[in-house]
Amino acid sequence: LMLHLLPVAQIMTQPWAPAPCVSGFHTFQVMYGCELRGDGSKGGYFQYAYDGRDFLSLDKDQETWVAADDGAQITKRKWDEERSIAQRQKTYLEQTCIEWLGKYLEYGKETLQRRGEGARQTPGVTERGLSPLQRSLPHVCHADCCRPRGSSC
Repeated sequence: LMLHLLPVAQIMTQPWAPAPCVSGFHTFQVMYGCELRGDGSKGGYFQYAYDGRDFLSLDKDQETWVAADDGAQITKRKWDEERSIAQRQKTYLEQTCIEWLGKYLEYGKETLQRRGEGARQTPGVTERGLSPLQRSLPHVCHADCCRPRGSSC
């Protein structure tokens, strides 16, 4: 699989051309998130999947990529050679994503602080099928609310 290098802003808008040896329909997915902790430290992750399977993930501290399997090794080596890819995504997670998170929390502040009779209840959700990373995230987001894990909307 050959992937073209694109800035983060273009990932969702540019088509990915599969390598000539790959036929049929395939899915390339990106999942990312950021976190601002109470002590001011920041966390985040960037992960890619191919056809629903883990492909690459960003090691923010080392600014390198972790390949999920042998098929991702070529892309890992290519992206590791171009250090600016990891640096851009790390910067995005620690700056832009944190800024947006703050804005979204401010916009939803009133809703997030509601308790009692007027609070909207969300049906229970099972965690089956979640990756260890997804289960370890401190917040769970649904279409209509974000909440700390273990609490209800």
